[in-house]
Amino acid sequence: MLEIRHLYKEYDDIIIDDLNYTFSSKGMYVILGESGCGKSTLLHILGGLDDKYQGEVLINHQDIQKCKHYRRKYISFLFQNYNLIENMTVKDNYQIVRYLKKCLSLKKEKHLIDDLGLNDLKKRYLSKVSGGQKQRIALARSMLSQSPIILCDEPTGSLDLNNSKMIFKMLYDLSKQALVIVITHDQYLAYQYHDVLLKLEHGKFKTLDKKELHLYQLTHEKLRKKSYIHLIYQYFKSSFRLNTMMTFLVSLSLICILATFTLSSSTRMQLKKQINQLIPTTQIKVTKKNNDFFSIDDLKKLQTHTITQRYLENSQVEMLGVSMLSQYQEQKTIYIGDCTQKITSNMLKKGRLYRNNKEIVLSQSTYQHLKRLAHQNLLNKEIYIHYQYYNQIKSIKVKIVGVSQENTLLDTLYFKEMANMDHINELFQLRRGNIALVFINQDKDIHQLVKEYNELNFKKTNQQITRTIDQQINKLELILLCFSLLAIVSCCFLIGEILYLIVIKKEHYFSILRSLGASLLQVMLLVYFQGLIIMNVAFINAYLFLQITSESLNEMISHSLGQSLHLLVLDKKSLIIVYAVAFLLTFISSTIPALKIKKMNIIDGLKGK
Repeated sequence: MLEIRHLYKEYDDIIIDDLNYTFSSKGMYVILGESGCGKSTLLHILGGLDDKYQGEVLINHQDIQKCKHYRRKYISFLFQNYNLIENMTVKDNYQIVRYLKKCLSLKKEKHLIDDLGLNDLKKRYLSKVSGGQKQRIALARSMLSQSPIILCDEPTGSLDLNNSKMIFKMLYDLSKQALVIVITHDQYLAYQYHDVLLKLEHGKFKTLDKKELHLYQLTHEKLRKKSYIHLIYQYFKSSFRLNTMMTFLVSLSLICILATFTLSSSTRMQLKKQINQLIPTTQIKVTKKNNDFFSIDDLKKLQTHTITQRYLENSQVEMLGVSMLSQYQEQKTIYIGDCTQKITSNMLKKGRLYRNNKEIVLSQSTYQHLKRLAHQNLLNKEIYIHYQYYNQIKSIKVKIVGVSQENTLLDTLYFKEMANMDHINELFQLRRGNIALVFINQDKDIHQLVKEYNELNFKKTNQQITRTIDQQINKLELILLCFSLLAIVSCCFLIGEILYLIVIKKEHYFSILRSLGASLLQVMLLVYFQGLIIMNVAFINAYLFLQITSESLNEMISHSLGQSLHLLVLDKKSLIIVYAVAFLLTFISSTIPALKIKKMNIIDGLKGK
């Protein structure tokens, strides 16, 4: 039951003056009146579109302004200008109410559409249908939701007589199960189709005719509502071309940003990889906390299962390299690193392992380099290792007894454990060094060594250079991050600006949704979801493009170099950071157009003002 109590409304003049009236729960109430007398204003108040009035409008004894989702639960509208959505099909137009209200089953809907003669028009767009057909579409939309109150604002004002009669007859039939309130200027049809005929005059109702109401007891089936996701899909599809263009532009920006971070992180990774090959993370520098020198006896005390090799190093002695000549000549010498890794029998390509300090094993690449200098087979041949101590250069003769399978970036030879220190002692009578070098099984074993040997300092030998590289790359990444943030901000606010223009353009669309019962939050969320869908699709596009591109480039580089390499790898941390920032900024930039909807006047929007 709908009830008006002491309703008062004025603009420049008083439109409604202390109006009191009670409508029954069913029946057709037709309201006549002169233009400008306040009929449409009254209808907007009854429908909850206009809340600026004095007095009360009650639904089932509850004030409609305090009734949550009043329009969604109780109201359907039928307008003179139809208020249909132009870029949607006939079917989409009458089914849009399904996303907002519980409606008839699809089987019942089919019967309703057949009765209204719309079955052959379902796939047409509104530009291809007549005015009478449009009003039947609007009526189908109202009838689908089975709303208890149908408010009709000049429903036949734009129709010819035949179509007007048909609409009035349908409304009269509908009034047997719902309250139908019609405002019209058509007195001929008003007197034909009504249960109660009223005239609004000087802000008051005057009863012109009243018939006995015959109320029908109807059985209502269980109504169903479609998921809100379908409405999001419909809204996104309605601006598909513009959304696609925005997605493409944002994708390009994200590709550039992610490519920059990918190159940066890949460079960092490859540099660390090369450093770890030259100076393994398992190579640990050991010094005494009292800055005393290490002796060979001290080194022998470093005896634990985590240590695989031990070396004594004197910073005053430098290995210059190996050659076939007993006298050092730089151009005839191959440079060799100060320390080498452990070798096992399964690493040998030919020959055997060393048995004493006078025997060595060369890596395959070093063997080939030396062989090119000597122009002969070097296995079981003697060569010279050259050392420098201050200005002294001395050499020691050793025998090549084996060649390993490894190809190393730096030329490498393999000694028996601590042989290098023995050679230094033999040449320069130095039995102690500044530091010791040990190799451990895993780099995390360093923590165990720290616990076991409190008097010693343990430090990874590649730690300083790795830290330096990290610092330089971090500086570069900081600069890149600043430019990337500017790019992301520009993209997101571009989305926000375009969404704002779309909201202004679609004011009529949003007003229709509000009149159909959509809450303000539901309508605002459409804008948020549009922005976030664009950003997410763009991010996925950028990710897939970079993933495919990096894999293709890795494959090309690997093929050209003849070995499997993964030089370009997407950095997960950068992906997460870029996505999080883009998501947050898109949400923020969508807020302004969403708030624009909040300020919209539904009545003006429906009129297209």
